Amino acid sequence: MEQLNQEFFLLLNASSDAPHLAVLIAKLLAEWPIGIAMVIATIIVIRCWTRERAVILQVFLTVSIALMTTYTIRSLWYHARPFVSEVGNTLVYHAPTSSFPSFHATFLFSIGFSLLLTSRNRAAALGIMALGVLTAWARVYLGVHFPLDMAGALIVALLAMAIVGRLPVDKMTRRSKDRSA
Repeated sequence: MEQLNQEFFLLLNASSDAPHLAVLIAKLLAEWPIGIAMVIATIIVIRCWTRERAVILQVFLTVSIALMTTYTIRSLWYHARPFVSEVGNTLVYHAPTSSFPSFHATFLFSIGFSLLLTSRNRAAALGIMALGVLTAWARVYLGVHFPLDMAGALIVALLAMAIVGRLPVDKMTRRSKDRSA
């Protein structure tokens, strides 16, 4: 599996003579989508503040569960980054921390999946998922993650969404609304 991961990485990783514009775009995509997703999620939260508190709780719980799971996995199991394993080219600095799963991709995918739980926010959810895919590509292209780090992030986010999707979030928010009235 690790051999396949490295081979796929080498297909996606930038060459040492990669075009400057491609590297610049990848650097932007490696970081900026986090802020964009936060702005989109904040707008949705503000828009839903009085009507749909369940959306707010779903986003918060999904992201929290996903990031805590990612942190736990990375704390218990070290998986070297490509540059630590001396595979491919690295075009940005990154600390040699554990790479599996990616925090960036987990964050984006968990926001996207949590918004998929609500029918009103599907367009925003798909947009954020697309940003997650672009960020995943960029971080592999720049040499700081392997493809399986991104697949792991997707799976962790999907599992977090599945857990939250089974919770009675509507009832939880309805009760707190009833108490405040």
